[in-house]
Amino acid sequence: MAAAERVYDRADPVGAASWLAFLTPAELSGLAALAHQSAGLYGRAEEQAAHTLDLLEGRFTRNRAYYTVLLAELQLAQGDAGRAAATVGDVRASGVVSSRMAARMERVMAAAERREGAP
Repeated sequence: MAAAERVYDRADPVGAASWLAFLTPAELSGLAALAHQSAGLYGRAEEQAAHTLDLLEGRFTRNRAYYTVLLAELQLAQGDAGRAAATVGDVRASGVVSSRMAARMERVMAAAERREGAP
């Protein structure tokens, strides 16, 4: 990730392909969150996901929903079922939900309910 960030910092946006406008510092942070999640570093991944949401521009509403669900999954992975359920509620309130996102949210909610009901 550090190497990718260094290359990104040196890139000249003038004359770059239009699709590169999508690759913002927020998106790099989100990719870092996914990398940390894959490595099992859920606390660090959660920090990165939260940072991603702080950096994300308003025009990226679907990305915000995606990274918010990721944040909920990371909270759940760390045993914080209550926060995970509340975080998923934020996505539901946004109204930006695809069938895949709905399925991920339902998995988080079901797991959170199981954990909350556990003695």
